[in-house]
Amino acid sequence: MSAHVPEQRTTARAAAAYWLNHRRSGDMTADDSKAFRAWLSADPANEAAYGELERVWGDLGALAEDPRLLDVRSVGPRRFHAGRLAPWGALAASVLVLAGGAGLTGVLNRSPLMPSAAVQGPLTFGESPAEFQTSVGQKTTVTLPDHSVVTLDTDTILRVHNKPGERLVSLERGRAYFKVAKDPTRPFIVAAGGHRVRAVGTEFDVRVGPRQFEVTLIEGKVKVETPSLLRPTATTAQLTPGQRLDIAGNRPQLSQVDVRSETTWHEGRLTFSRDSLAAAVAEMNRYSDKKIVFRGGETPDRSIVGVFRAGDVDSFARALSMNGIADITAVTENRIELTAN
Repeated sequence: MSAHVPEQRTTARAAAAYWLNHRRSGDMTADDSKAFRAWLSADPANEAAYGELERVWGDLGALAEDPRLLDVRSVGPRRFHAGRLAPWGALAASVLVLAGGAGLTGVLNRSPLMPSAAVQGPLTFGESPAEFQTSVGQKTTVTLPDHSVVTLDTDTILRVHNKPGERLVSLERGRAYFKVAKDPTRPFIVAAGGHRVRAVGTEFDVRVGPRQFEVTLIEGKVKVETPSLLRPTATTAQLTPGQRLDIAGNRPQLSQVDVRSETTWHEGRLTFSRDSLAAAVAEMNRYSDKKIVFRGGETPDRSIVGVFRAGDVDSFARALSMNGIADITAVTENRIELTAN
């Protein structure tokens, strides 16, 4: 495969990100190496940019050998040619952005990614609902009396109710992952955002927020019921594994998703696959009291591919800067201000 030197209008950092990615892919030919050396010597800024990215890469540790990331790595060089990066932008084209966010294998193995909220003693049903809550940046796992397991994401409230004919939990806000123990005589019901998710023995993810409701089915089957005052019966939708039901307002949308990407938050990692930068920033901010904001309030219209450590907004902001998407203009205890390039 032969690579070509980017045109002058391509930033040195974006081109450096491409070359570092390409060299690490193991696909460099003799012509590629010659083109790389020519690019380095063409401008001192090129050599400086490449050296900076190599140092950052070394500081952050090795990139995890995640199949999704290897797929992205193969896309970048294939779509890169004279005069432009991949159509979805320098940030998405460069797998280097993945290193900027994760700290990945070395860091992840040394310390927990998010502190766990304490759960005191075994859970038993009583007269009142049992309530569990995580704060920003926390997650926890709870085993219910029926042996179902629930993992609560950041800033989440879950209530477990005592019902003789069904296993009922209500997700008041946030996101939770349910691994339901089989019991055909007592269906497992998750009430959230005016909807009811019904299962018997399965694994699924539910997220609820202001005017937002999502269910992602990992394994088994679930039925989603939406009661309505305008209809005599509830509207229902049945999901199969790999499907996500997204209801914003009253507009349901069913789509096929990569369940591996959808569940990396369990491990404290957030995976973005050509998501909008605005959505990625909002998701990163959910896990941190320090928020990323763009000067003027307008996030650049870019796409992003990457895996980032949940709550590590500093590394996320550095990755945007490193890839020429935005400059860090101010940092306080509670805020990182960026200016779009």
